[in-house]
This record gives sequence, C-alpha cells and structure tokens, in this order.
Amino acid sequence: MISRVLIAVAVAATVLEAEKQDVTVMGTVMCHGRSLAYAHVELWEHDSLDPDDLLASTVSDASVAMKT
Repeated sequence: MISRVLIAVAVAATVLEAEKQDVTVMGTVMCHGRSLAYAHVELWEHDSLDPDDLLASTVSDASVAMKT
C-alpha cells in the first residue's frame, strides 16, 4: 500500500514540475543532395521510459522550406 502511495506522489510531482516548452525548427528538406518539395516532416521527442511523442508535423512547401 505504501509503495502505491509513493508511486502516486512521484507521478503527481512529475506532472506538476512539467513545463510547456516551445521548439522552432526551420530548414530545407534534402534527399541525396537535392531539394525535396512537399515532403512530410515529423518532429518527435525521444523518451527513455515511455513511448516517444509526436510534437509536430508539417509538409515542406514548393520552395522546399519547412518550419514547424
């Protein structure tokens, strides 16, 4: 019973300490040295203990630039 309470407190403390952070990614999509228009690009957060999280997705425009 005590271990369940400790786990619950640890999870609650982790959630309370979490902050929202902003990330901006800008660049040009390249494949084999050539620009690639209309490419689907995803930004993932790699987690060690829980599943990875998809942070954003976008499609590069005709000028092959992308920003997310």
